[in-house]
Amino acid sequence: MQSLQKFLKYQNAPILVLILCNIVAGILTVKTYGLTLDEPYYYSYGESIGYAYSPTEWFSGNFDLENSYGPSKWDHRDRGPAYLLLARVPAKLLETYAGFDLASAWHFVNFLTFQVGLFFLYHFLQRWVSKEASITTTAFFMLQPIIWGHSFINPKDMPFLVFFLMSIELGFRMAENLSALTEKTPARLIFKIIIVPAIVMGLATNMRILGPLSGILVFIYYLQLGKRTRWLWFIPYGLIGFAAFLFCWPYIWQDTLQRISEILLFMSDNPTELKVLFYGQIFTADQLPLRYLPTLLLITLTEPFWILTIFGFILSAYQWKQNKQATQTLLLCLVWFFLPLAYVLIRRPAMYDGFRHFLFILPPLFILIGIGVDFLFTRAKHNWIKILIAGFLIAPGLLSIVKLFPYEYAYYNQFVGGTGQASFNFETDYWSTCYKEALEIASQPQKNVKRIIVSPKGIPIMQYFLHEKESDIKVYASGVQVLWGDALIFSARANKVIQMYRTVDDDAIWITRDGAIFCRIRIPKPIE
Repeated sequence: MQSLQKFLKYQNAPILVLILCNIVAGILTVKTYGLTLDEPYYYSYGESIGYAYSPTEWFSGNFDLENSYGPSKWDHRDRGPAYLLLARVPAKLLETYAGFDLASAWHFVNFLTFQVGLFFLYHFLQRWVSKEASITTTAFFMLQPIIWGHSFINPKDMPFLVFFLMSIELGFRMAENLSALTEKTPARLIFKIIIVPAIVMGLATNMRILGPLSGILVFIYYLQLGKRTRWLWFIPYGLIGFAAFLFCWPYIWQDTLQRISEILLFMSDNPTELKVLFYGQIFTADQLPLRYLPTLLLITLTEPFWILTIFGFILSAYQWKQNKQATQTLLLCLVWFFLPLAYVLIRRPAMYDGFRHFLFILPPLFILIGIGVDFLFTRAKHNWIKILIAGFLIAPGLLSIVKLFPYEYAYYNQFVGGTGQASFNFETDYWSTCYKEALEIASQPQKNVKRIIVSPKGIPIMQYFLHEKESDIKVYASGVQVLWGDALIFSARANKVIQMYRTVDDDAIWITRDGAIFCRIRIPKPIE
């Protein structure tokens, strides 16, 4: 009992308890999540990337860097693989020693990476708010259904959110340490202070081209601290970051400047003509209305989110004179949110898959939420009132996570009638993770299915899970002649036909949650 009491007094005790609970929940649920359309080839890229770092291959006499990009080299070689390099080893260990299949192993490593992000968010928030408000706000962030869902199935955007947040928090600590040094501090010690933040910034840059924004914000923060005598140390900070960025991206080892230029041009516009369902209409990704991102930010986060964000902003403005340094730092962090938002509204790049590419801009808004929570906590006279406040915040997200499992990322709030009503007008399971559940139903022995017909992009997912089941069912792309005993599986992504069929009384099988349709299974029967 004394050991427990001592642990609970430890500064990190609240976040460690929260993370431990999450890990238990993750272990119990991770194998339920389906693969996304992006994952099969992306993980193959992760399996292949080790080739570029193998001395055995270097000196084999037939080394070819192209072999390190995997079977989807034309699609993935210009995507930075830093996260894949870090995660591939623990994923392999889980697969080899813990009995995880490949998809579940990666999903669990993705989820563990998210836990690291929660740890850093918890500490980052304490620059402005109390420990109680920080843990409450971190839990509120964690239990946003869209965030919880992406933490398992998204090996691209969620890791970038984590590493960008780490880069900011570690960078701020670095700036504070640099400003506290004396003129007699040896260079060796200063180097130790900058090396880890620099590497993390470089890894974030490898994952997304907006990574350097974290370094810029760190530099401005250092200037705000007032002691600028060591600003030249930001030159090696940038160089070390660039070295980490370069080391983890084999594709740019050759023709480095040209390929970086090509990647910058490509990523700044992200050209694509993917179809997107938005307010009941089908748009191409490059022709979406200006309101697309603001609308999704409003309707895919739980109802208390924007109420508390606005409340926290008003409080921050009111407290400006009381704590100018904290407010200036907060304003700097809000650049993290508003700059990418302004870019989208002005430049109008192609967008699709909700706002997953911009998940990383959310943490600054949770600072405002934390300020609002902290204000409410300081006015609460009893702990049970604080518990009620925390329960009011997290209940909508937690209940929706349970209702939508394992499709939490498809969440829409009650501003648009919930996920069920939103599925008429917006994308829900846009990554077609429902294919796993659909396959489990279609492959039941009593269904007597011999072939599964699915969209071309869904074939790798079906083949993976059929291989795991050791099934002899074959998979074909839509367009082939349909025979008796075929199972046709349709995804609702950008598919208005699905919405039309939902009112027809036929023999279709539906994959649904909370009234939203994600997949439709049709198994034609012979005419009697």
